[in-house]
Amino acid sequence: MIGQWEDSLVFKLRAFGKPEPIHFETEGVLKKGEKGCIAIVFDGEKLLLYHNGEIKNKKRTGPLSFSNWNGSYPLVVGSEGNGSFPWKGNIYSIRIYERALLPGEIEGLVSPENPKRDSDIPLVDYSFVAGGSVIRDHGKGQPADLVIPRRFTPYKRAFLESPHGSLKEIRSDIWDIVTNLFGFIPLGFLLAGYLNRPCWSMKCVILLSVIFGFLLSLTMEVLQAFLPTRDSSMSDLIANTVGTGIGFIAFACLPQAIICSRKLAKISIGA
Repeated sequence: MIGQWEDSLVFKLRAFGKPEPIHFETEGVLKKGEKGCIAIVFDGEKLLLYHNGEIKNKKRTGPLSFSNWNGSYPLVVGSEGNGSFPWKGNIYSIRIYERALLPGEIEGLVSPENPKRDSDIPLVDYSFVAGGSVIRDHGKGQPADLVIPRRFTPYKRAFLESPHGSLKEIRSDIWDIVTNLFGFIPLGFLLAGYLNRPCWSMKCVILLSVIFGFLLSLTMEVLQAFLPTRDSSMSDLIANTVGTGIGFIAFACLPQAIICSRKLAKISIGA
């Protein structure tokens, strides 16, 4: 998968013996209004990302095996496999080589006027300049044309996805968590007021309030898994449930706050 998240290039690759796809992300290489040449190289021990001929990121993976490669794995370009985070700019061309390119060869990619040798011809070569729904493969390998569907169908839907690990994505998640937390506080407050009856204990009221908030949030996250522009997130579910509980606590503390304010008012009047 080759995708974009804000100004970052996101590269994911499956390898034999790895339970999860290798995630390789580089910030600051996709700048608005600027063209760039990005090359991702695997040298047998690590992944390297070059931006306009300069190394911008490295990730040590150790030796990788593709001997048990599954032909059903698609090449997803411009979006996550689940349909989220669509590409915001233009993609002009994509080339895939059957060997690791040397730094000098990568510099040659940045300067297309240099003469090409037979060894420089990629295994797969896509050019998006002409447009169309089928992008022809002009590489030297067996042709593998790239189909651009009218409507994107997610390869794999993300259901209650766990929080991301990079610092940049964690900062974004924190803002989402705060929004979801405060968004469900009024719900918890109103639920506590509606369910607060003489025949029910406070423990029963908070339990019912939190369960209702949890089920409502779970329903929303399940539905969002089927919407291309939305994400089904575990952190959102937790934040919404906690927000419901905070709303109940605010309702439970309200009578004490009113009593304290009245006492303070009497003291000030007496003074």
